[in-house]
Amino acid sequence: MTLKKISIYSFLAFTFLIQSCGETPAEVVDKTETTQEQVEEMPADVENDEVAVEEETVWGVYEGYLGLYEQHVIMELFITGERVTGNYFYAKHQKLLELKGTFDSETNTITLEESYKGKPTGHLEFTASRGEIDGKWMKKKGAKEQENFKANLVAIDKDEFSSVRNRYEDTHEISIYNGTDEDIEEVTNVLTINKIGDKFFSFYYSVIGANAHIGSVEGFGEIGKDGLGVFSGEDNCVLEFTFSKNTVEVHETDCQYYRGARAYFEGILTKVK
Repeated sequence: MTLKKISIYSFLAFTFLIQSCGETPAEVVDKTETTQEQVEEMPADVENDEVAVEEETVWGVYEGYLGLYEQHVIMELFITGERVTGNYFYAKHQKLLELKGTFDSETNTITLEESYKGKPTGHLEFTASRGEIDGKWMKKKGAKEQENFKANLVAIDKDEFSSVRNRYEDTHEISIYNGTDEDIEEVTNVLTINKIGDKFFSFYYSVIGANAHIGSVEGFGEIGKDGLGVFSGEDNCVLEFTFSKNTVEVHETDCQYYRGARAYFEGILTKVK
């Protein structure tokens, strides 16, 4: 989007010509003097007698998957003309990564440099069209090794948007068969949750079950009017999240796709202070 400017003198001259039709020269002079006074009273910070029209900022939040292992990410973007800023984070790690770059309106291509606490951490190139993102992540621009990045626009208004990230844990004991007997070990299930407004959430959930069977699942869910969060995954997997002030209770249905036989996405996890 190109910065548009309107010439004040051209506008005033056009107005003057319209108003002067059918009037006497004396009346024209009077109106011309009044117009000059209006020009002199214009704010001092308007340079070259021109008014700049501010460019509109397009805002959006996207959820999707990045990389070979399809790690779930949440990205917030601000597009103002050719300038793009924003941030994103992985559901698993929840570290906020800063984004800065450019937008090409002819190709709908966005190019971004990624950083964490001022240190460069990656480079993104993707197209954004009809609410969908499709592109690549790489360690630096031009790198041969590239990872897929696909995401979709989240249906949320800016005045409804908020992002609250929390970590929950469930420490428990499991039995591990050692060939002759069973050993008892203490392990911890971990759940990271990011609530996006009142309607959506992003999460990563890892569990450890008996005989050290493990499981992990991550993704994007919706929160109903009853406050119950629901995620629908592969092979008809359904996870239900009941949120309270300091805990999250999880129940699963048919989520074997994401776990070992003796690991389950079940239980009450407590917020880590």
